[in-house]
Amino acid sequence: MLCAAGCTTTPAGNNTTATPASMLVTAVPTSTAVANQSDLTIRGELAARTVSYAARIICGPNQRRQPDPRHGAGPELPEFATVLHDLQAIKAADPEAAYVYTIEQANGTSRFMVDAAYGQTNGSSPGDLLTYTPTGLPNNVTAPGATGVYTDEWGTFVSGYAPVRNSTGAMVGLLLVDVRFDDLKRMIAGEAATLAARIDAGVLTMAIAGGENSTEYLALARQLKEMEVQDSRIDYIDIFQQVNGTTRFVADSESGSADSSHLGDTEIELPSQIPPAVNASGATDVYTDQCGTGFTGYAPIKDGKGAVIAVFRIDMGME
Repeated sequence: MLCAAGCTTTPAGNNTTATPASMLVTAVPTSTAVANQSDLTIRGELAARTVSYAARIICGPNQRRQPDPRHGAGPELPEFATVLHDLQAIKAADPEAAYVYTIEQANGTSRFMVDAAYGQTNGSSPGDLLTYTPTGLPNNVTAPGATGVYTDEWGTFVSGYAPVRNSTGAMVGLLLVDVRFDDLKRMIAGEAATLAARIDAGVLTMAIAGGENSTEYLALARQLKEMEVQDSRIDYIDIFQQVNGTTRFVADSESGSADSSHLGDTEIELPSQIPPAVNASGATDVYTDQCGTGFTGYAPIKDGKGAVIAVFRIDMGME
């Protein structure tokens, strides 16, 4: 489902129904407001990142009209080289950006304008058809956003998109940045490990022994809630134990609310991809339950001797 530099394209000229691009994608930095990074979801964060990248695509000294991209024209224009350089710089600076490219959407058809991988084995040329549009990408984008998770022959991805505008503010193309979902999984696994390391094993042990009204348990619950509040991408945090094949609830970021489980509860639902005995950090694929669509990171909480005493879990939404 990836529409990017690595996808198979239809040779230019095989389809003559699309309106050619009105102008080679060029723009000057804009003053488009980017949302507070501390108050973003996973998709919102990617959309904001793509907006900032779109503003980096600078205008050349002359905004010449682009010849019909259906015939592969464009690379000979000086503006093409400028935009190509900008896209390659974006990709080089962002290790999560698997593919970076601009497209034109016209009459229900999407065509490449400038691909950061142009000239490479899997690169696309101006006018090449996108053989697949990422799930969740509108047919006529006018505002930034991000797709959901989608899979094609090249892997599993999430794509951020943002309009590219020229010096007059007119939209002249659409920038897409494709991120491999495996990179998001590594991110959430790392985040789970980092937060799990902040849980004091001694306090956790006393909280379990002392019960929900103990000073240690109340402090633990507050700590989990603070972690959730500090990272808006996190929807939920909990700690549980895995003992002889049984999962027991310890605490969560909603402790004290009507929806929270209680210490020792065994009737709790966990994503099926969490191992029955967690010994290292990891992450699940995207799944959907009664709370929505998202994915989970998990990590062991160990005592001073290295023994796993509980599992730390965070959920991040993909809606």
